[in-house]
Amino acid sequence: MDWDRDVALSRRTATLRRTKNGKPRTLHLPGPVLVALSQVPEQERKGKVFKWNSRHAIYKPLKRACRLAGVEYLPPHQQ
Repeated sequence: MDWDRDVALSRRTATLRRTKNGKPRTLHLPGPVLVALSQVPEQERKGKVFKWNSRHAIYKPLKRACRLAGVEYLPPHQQ
């Protein structure tokens, strides 16, 4: 997801261009997500919204955060 091309904070939307069915999809951004994205400084709103290179790269930091918080890690598709 790219800041300039896919995120429209003023419209509260984000577009996912790579989906399972191959068709782009525009999503409504819920309040907490909108707040979090709005807090990213303007000068950092360039290029990729998420800086990881692989969709699998999120699992290691998520597992670590769960361990540090003392909560059980549940993979996203098992919640």
